[in-house]
Amino acid sequence: MFQIIISVIVIALIAALAIASIFYAGEAFTAASTRTNVATLMTQSQQIVAGVAVYKTTTGVELVKDKTWTERIPVDENNALYTERYLHKLPLGVQRLTYGPWELTLNGTVLFIPFKDGSPNAGGRLSAQEIVDICAEVYRLRGATGSYCSTSPDLPTAAAGVYPVTPDNAYEVKGFALAFN
Repeated sequence: MFQIIISVIVIALIAALAIASIFYAGEAFTAASTRTNVATLMTQSQQIVAGVAVYKTTTGVELVKDKTWTERIPVDENNALYTERYLHKLPLGVQRLTYGPWELTLNGTVLFIPFKDGSPNAGGRLSAQEIVDICAEVYRLRGATGSYCSTSPDLPTAAAGVYPVTPDNAYEVKGFALAFN
């Protein structure tokens, strides 16, 4: 009888620990997922920028000639980086976060990555808290001078940036821009 009582107590303690770890560790798993997704986007963007540099070195031609924000080149299957094999694969992004073509601008040194916007083709919308977390992670990894969340894909400049991003202004953010020198 004593062994049965001890066994029931041990099972109850294990169940309580399991429930507590799921409840309290859930936030840690979400934060790690956000960090992983942003790191994936950063890595893919660095591959694109490296492709631009190799393309310019090899051909002597700048892919994005305009030194302003007006000329934007989508990174898609028609882009010279892909057609001339400077990129083996197009960036997949993170399907949960991004939608639409990534765009090179400002002489190929800035890459704009659009967030899902809730349009029917985008397959849903990020929550305000997800946008806040992503922007915070982008700032943490790159610093405010190297990247920013942008309210406009037409003017992805520091002036158009929304910082700090809060749940109140999160839906103004259209994506984030990564600057590479």
